Amino acid sequence: MNTTVAGPVGESFVVYSHIGVSSTSDEPGRAEGLLSLRDDLRGAEGVLVAPLLVMLLDSVATATLPLASAVPSHVAVEVFEPATDIAELRIRGQVRRSGRTQIYYDARIEDAADATRVVGYGSVNMAVTGPAVAEYEGHRNRPASPADGEPRPPLTEMFEGRPIGGGRYEIAELSARTGFGRIHAGVMTVMAEAAATDLVRSVSGASRLRTEQLDAQLLAGGRRGPFDVVPELLSIDKSHATCRVEVLDRGAESRLISVILGRIRIEDQ
Repeated sequence: MNTTVAGPVGESFVVYSHIGVSSTSDEPGRAEGLLSLRDDLRGAEGVLVAPLLVMLLDSVATATLPLASAVPSHVAVEVFEPATDIAELRIRGQVRRSGRTQIYYDARIEDAADATRVVGYGSVNMAVTGPAVAEYEGHRNRPASPADGEPRPPLTEMFEGRPIGGGRYEIAELSARTGFGRIHAGVMTVMAEAAATDLVRSVSGASRLRTEQLDAQLLAGGRRGPFDVVPELLSIDKSHATCRVEVLDRGAESRLISVILGRIRIEDQ
C-alpha cells in the first residue's frame, strides 16, 4: 500500500504546508520526504533546526499512521553542519519499535543530491492513542506565497510569536497558524530556537550563532493560550551555549506544556 501524507485540510497543519514538507511511504513504518531550504529556513550561519524538526514530525506521521494513531511525546534533531550550500534535504526514517503504548522512530537527514552527505539525525517517541489510519491527504490549506522578489516573513512572525525581551516570546492564542485544538509542536520549537538564540546573543555579545540541536519534551497539550516561551541559559563557553526553554500555557494557569533543550554553536572565534 502506498500511503501519502501531506497533512489534512485541517487548520492545525498549516505549519507543515508553510515549512514546505511532504512525505511518502511505500511500506508501513517507513517514510521518505523532501524539504527545499528557502532563505527563511536558514539563519545567518546555517540551516535552522526547527524546520528540520517539523520535517521529522511530518515523516513520523506518514510512517506510523498505517500502524496506529499516535502523538509525539519526545522529539529531537541534531544537525552536524551548516548546510549552506545545500538546496534540498531528504529525510529517510523508519519505525524501530512498535508496541502497544509506544512507537519509536528515527531518521537520517541528508543532502537530497548526495545521500552520503548526512546533515542531521532525528528521533521521535510516539504515544499510541488509537487504531491505524489507512491514508490521509491534503496540505491544501497553504498560506499565500509572497510575490516574486518579496521576502518571506521570519518563522517567528509567521507563527505569531512576539519577542518581549530577555529572549522571551509570547505566542498569541490558538489560530490557523499556531494550531487547531492545541498548539503545534513545530510552532513551539520555532519559538524555542529563536528564544535560545536571542538569549545567547544578548549574554555573549556574539553575532554568529548556529543551532546544533533541539530536544523537545512534549508534556501536555496547550489548548488555551496565550503561551509564554521562557529561555534559561544553563551553560556557556567560547564555542557553545546550552539553553533550557519552557513553554507555558498562560491561559491554563501557566501550565508547563513543553521543555526544549537547545545547543547553540558560537562561531565568533
